[in-house]
Order: sequence, then structure tokens, then C-alpha cells
Amino acid sequence: MALLAEISDSSLRFDLTDKAPVYAAAGVAEFWVVDVDAGIIHQMWSPLGESYAQRKEVRFGERIEAATVEGLAVETLFRVDFLHFVETEEIQDRLAEFVVLDEAECLGTSAGYLVSFR
Repeated sequence: MALLAEISDSSLRFDLTDKAPVYAAAGVAEFWVVDVDAGIIHQMWSPLGESYAQRKEVRFGERIEAATVEGLAVETLFRVDFLHFVETEEIQDRLAEFVVLDEAECLGTSAGYLVSFR
């Protein structure tokens, strides 16, 4: 999988400390954790064992460019607008596949959505 994004409100610590190592070990090339409370996207790429060798924080309102999906860039907006953007068809037109899994499939998270890009 090239890119996986988690929308995180109450599960931030779990997403960063428990899920990130699992995804890195599974070979997920890039992992974004969207912290809706702080307005920050934690961007991680270059999996190395159970961690990511590269990390960057992007604030809402700034452009985020995927490190592993050539040409993929997202102009982030404020919290509500960003969540709405993820749910629109606009991003589907730019990617080969867009998958939103329900809460039960989000590695045990109690809230939020898991969005994966292939």
C-alpha cells in the first residue's frame, strides 16, 4: 500500500504509538495521522522495521505533498472543511482507489475513519 491516512480525534496516541509500528512493519510506504484537535497532519514515510525513518508535521491550511505517491498533493483546510474534503468525490478522481473502512476495521480504534490510498 502506498499511502494510508487515519482521521484521529480521540485516538491520536494510539494511532501514533500503536498503529504506526504495525503499518511500518507491514510495509505501508506512507502513513498520515490527521489530528483534528490540533489541526496537524503527522506525515510519516520510509518504513524501517517497526518505525518510519522520515517524519514531518503539516498544519491545516498548508499544502501536504505525498512522499510516496507522485503528484499527490492536498491543500488542507480548516478542520470541518478537511473532513468534508476527504468524503467528496474530488479526491477519488485523482487516485486509482479510495477506500473508507468502518470503525471496526480500524485496528481497534474507537473513533474516526481509516482512509487508504493504493
